[in-house]
Amino acid sequence: MMSGVAWLLASAARLRSLLNAAPRAGAARRQAGLLKAVLLKAGLLKAGLLNAVLVHAMLVGASTSAHAAEIALYDTGPAQDAAFVRFVNAGALPVEVTAAGGKAKLALNLAKPASDYLPVRGGSAVKGAIGTGAHSAAIDVTIAPGEFVTVIGVPAANALTLQILRDAPDDFNALKSALTFYSAAPACAKAGLQVAGRAVDLFRDVALASTARRLINPVALSVQLVCNGKPSGAPVSLGALAAGQRYSVFAVPAVPAAPAAGTGARLIAATDIVAR
Repeated sequence: MMSGVAWLLASAARLRSLLNAAPRAGAARRQAGLLKAVLLKAGLLKAGLLNAVLVHAMLVGASTSAHAAEIALYDTGPAQDAAFVRFVNAGALPVEVTAAGGKAKLALNLAKPASDYLPVRGGSAVKGAIGTGAHSAAIDVTIAPGEFVTVIGVPAANALTLQILRDAPDDFNALKSALTFYSAAPACAKAGLQVAGRAVDLFRDVALASTARRLINPVALSVQLVCNGKPSGAPVSLGALAAGQRYSVFAVPAVPAAPAAGTGARLIAATDIVAR
């Protein structure tokens, strides 16, 4: 069964498609009204979830152009189909995510190391590659309905490795912010996250290639990575958190120049948004 959060995301997408169809169908208008009422009650219409309208199928199947990569999101209903995938560049060099058999590309760099969540058909195989130049890794992952998958490209010695982390969040709270911590830095043992400038643990002893999640009050927040009980890298500001919104923080390898490659870790942060 789809989690509550995934269902609400899927319903937002369905609402948008119904609103687009409204001039042509009275039934679509009626269904859109019902869904709109549900989402308004849940407080999600202002959370940016109405943007999940089309499948961004750049990595699903063998699409041949950017236009062919967009198809209707649901043809058998959101409960059967909704799934989401995003990509993260944990290295210092820019990388591209490319589709298997297609021309669509997604660029990830230091300025924007994490993509938005891309809606895909649940149960479908997401195939392609992530990398730059001679260093790339093949992507081949199947995503279950209701699942949120993060594919992280992690630099290693003369190579790029993938960490595939799966999540099915069901802890939506319209009065709280949700924070997920991803441990993807091989050099950061017993990874943790603290409130910057204070010895207040948000997460402790998170194993490599795993995640931890919690609900927190929607306040302005800066966070500090902790490895083996000691601070690593610079603090990262998440800004003023919004109630009902989800945020992700990733522990990734340090940029090579500071400190030396492979000897440290740093943080990158992202707001969880479904792509247009």
